[in-house]
Amino acid sequence: MVQTAKESVMLIPRLATKLKTALGPLWWYSALLFAVMRLGDLINLYIGAFLVPTWIPEGQLGVVRPLLKGVELVAIPMAFWVLTAEKYLNVFAERQELGKAKALLRDALVSVTGLSLLVCLALAAFAPSILVRLRLDDYQLLLWGGVLVVLTCVQPVLASALRSFKLFNTVVLFGLPGVLVRLIAMLALLKILFLRGFFMAQTVSAMAGILVSGVAILWFFRRTPTPQRSYREHWAEMFRYALPLVIFTAVTQIQEPIEDLLIRQRLTAAESAASYVIKTFATIPLYFGGAVAGFLFPLVSSRFEKGENTKRLLRQSLVVTTLLGLGFTAMLTVVGPYLVNARASWQVAVPYQHLFVWPTLLFTFRAAITCFVLHEHACRKFTYLRYYVPISIVQTAGLFLLMGWNAFQSVLPEAVWRYVAMWPRDTLAFVLIWSAAFQGVLFLVVMAHGFMVRARDNKEESSDGFQPLYRKSRGR
Repeated sequence: MVQTAKESVMLIPRLATKLKTALGPLWWYSALLFAVMRLGDLINLYIGAFLVPTWIPEGQLGVVRPLLKGVELVAIPMAFWVLTAEKYLNVFAERQELGKAKALLRDALVSVTGLSLLVCLALAAFAPSILVRLRLDDYQLLLWGGVLVVLTCVQPVLASALRSFKLFNTVVLFGLPGVLVRLIAMLALLKILFLRGFFMAQTVSAMAGILVSGVAILWFFRRTPTPQRSYREHWAEMFRYALPLVIFTAVTQIQEPIEDLLIRQRLTAAESAASYVIKTFATIPLYFGGAVAGFLFPLVSSRFEKGENTKRLLRQSLVVTTLLGLGFTAMLTVVGPYLVNARASWQVAVPYQHLFVWPTLLFTFRAAITCFVLHEHACRKFTYLRYYVPISIVQTAGLFLLMGWNAFQSVLPEAVWRYVAMWPRDTLAFVLIWSAAFQGVLFLVVMAHGFMVRARDNKEESSDGFQPLYRKSRGR
């Protein structure tokens, strides 16, 4: 009996190895990440749906998303550099040039920290006008927001290094310490400090995640001792890769912050709070996409640099992410009205319970689009920007102009603004439907681009001015 039990235990790792081989690294680690991080998502959902609405007053509840997204907005100058660093960390690791990878990681950490501190100074300079637009009078909130800016810039660099060095087991466990620390900090601080306590807890949890990833990377370098080497010969190539990313980052990173800021600034406090409750549940489709996207970029990049076909990974990630998201959208559309009636702190969303479908669709489309964009970046292809940028600009600028229409009435013909005035612009329904519709259009164009336009095999298809590095290093 004991021998049988031992054999059963030993059978588990063998079965896991066979399953990993059958699924491939993308789906094996994505499944692990999805399973492990669901605990983190449940904790985050508990914080966002239970603790925050309970302890933060309704009048301030609508500030949570605009401030968090505002942190992402002011971090834009660093985002394109982080994306470039991730690509070339992967390239250097793939070519076993760990000395260059070390130097690049060091420079990336130093530069994003320095730039984020400059952003914090700018944030302090514009603090009064920011607080007026958010209808707040607590300067300490912006102080904690500045600390979050620094951490928000450093954390992606370390996460990129983990993926590039293929420390996937660490990536799977990467978020758990931060989430657990976040829960403990929220329980300790929300009841006492309310909104300020929320951002203090965010800061503490970000520090925990940075500590875990930093220790893992240092351990990796200790196991592979390699002196740092200059990567100056790649600067011109890195600049050409970063240039389209500047356009992509500037266009995409402003969408959600502007939308959430407009909801807070232009709509009532009740609508702003309802938006928080609805979007807390609607973002769940991003959990599906996040589990796939976390490993998609390094695996596609590795295959592309070796001249291998990447289309299968793209198709699989798009299909799985979209189907899971649409399934959850259908479920939440049905149960959403019952959900918001389940707790008193959620009932601020009862008048808007019919709107669940729109933000859930939006985040489903966004998750799938993210998979496509990551694939293109990994393959150094940027032709998608020809349609991505115009659609995104019209979505963001159109919403901003329509909701701030009163400022433009004096310079436009009366017939024009009378026509626009007929639209129910200053409502939560308009904002959510507008954004979901544009993301739907972008999603359809992405599908056409991914499945119809690119008929040639990736081995024969040239990238946008770049060649797979295996061709350059084959003779080395």
